[in-house]
Amino acid sequence: MPIKRIDIINVKGINSHSFKFDIYPNKPNIFVGPNGFGKSSLATAFSSLQSNKINLSEENYHNGDLSNDPVIEIEYLDESNATHTLIADKNSSNISSIFDYFVINNQLKAKGSGKNMGKFT
Repeated sequence: MPIKRIDIINVKGINSHSFKFDIYPNKPNIFVGPNGFGKSSLATAFSSLQSNKINLSEENYHNGDLSNDPVIEIEYLDESNATHTLIADKNSSNISSIFDYFVINNQLKAKGSGKNMGKFT
């Protein structure tokens, strides 16, 4: 049952974005990307996902506008390669009926500092 697409709508810096993936079950998945790619917004969306709805805190609504309702859509393939879509919003969610999820959002900071030694750092 690989996940093929995750759409995030109105979460943090994402107005509407579709992430295309090949996420396979029972395998760890790590998202690495440049600043501004949407990693934190993706993590926030799934951290806010409850079994029956999205419970997004006010500061994480897109542009701080509470009328921008958050939505997560997941498209996956079942064992017979049929495509299915699961949707979570502020009123309901059917994602947890099929998938379990766990978010670790680690904000690593560099420990070292550079010193300028002529033209070398």
